[in-house]
Order: sequence, then structure tokens, then C-alpha cells
Amino acid sequence: MNDQFHRIHSQRRTEEPDCVVKLIEAYFEDVEAILSDLSSHADESNVGLTKLSALAREIEDKSKSIGAEHVKLACPGLIQACDENHKRKFDRSLMWVKSEFSSTKTKLEPYIRMERRIIRYMESKAESSSSS
Repeated sequence: MNDQFHRIHSQRRTEEPDCVVKLIEAYFEDVEAILSDLSSHADESNVGLTKLSALAREIEDKSKSIGAEHVKLACPGLIQACDENHKRKFDRSLMWVKSEFSSTKTKLEPYIRMERRIIRYMESKAESSSSS
């Protein structure tokens, strides 16, 4: 994770304390769907990879916006493979992007759990102070 992630984390809003968790979960869902789409197209025998370049760029953009540096850095190879319509390079690059995404997700899941615990604690603290 890079400085963008730290900026997102530090800008948590008090009116919506779970905004960072929601943002990360939306990133997971979006990228998983795109990777699934890319994988299914890759299995087609006569796929024109140049059509998939936009999907690869979408992963890059989403990763950049959330600060997932390693996923973002893996995307240019995938984009280039799509643009060049190079199947073998596409397969290798897609595997690398999937690996980096999986690693990033594994690292962020404990963060999400911790944030949820903090939110529950703060909510329970607010409820107990308002009922006093």
C-alpha cells in the first residue's frame, strides 16, 4: 500500500466511520469481477486481446485510486500484452496481476477486521454514554 492508501485512511469521516472499509470492499469486488472476466475471455480460443485492454486499465485505475501499489505496478505488462495481442504474455501477466491482488487482499483483510472492531467499540461507547 502506498501514500494514497494512507491518505484515504487518514481522511475517515466521523459521520461515516466505515467509509474506508466500504471503499476497500468495493475495490475487492470490482477487481475480482474484472479478473474473472479477463480469465474467462482468456480461455476463449479466438479472443482478440486488444479488446481486453480497457479491463486491464480499469484494474490499474482502481488500484491506483486505493493505493494498491503492487497491483498497479503489475498492470502495465497486462495492458501491453492486450495491446500487442500476445497470448502467452497475457497469460503470464494476468497470473502476476492475480497474484499481486491476492497478496494485497490478504494483507488488507486484517485491516478491515480491525477497523470493524474499532467501529463496533466506538458505537458501543457512544450508546453507553448516551444512555447514561
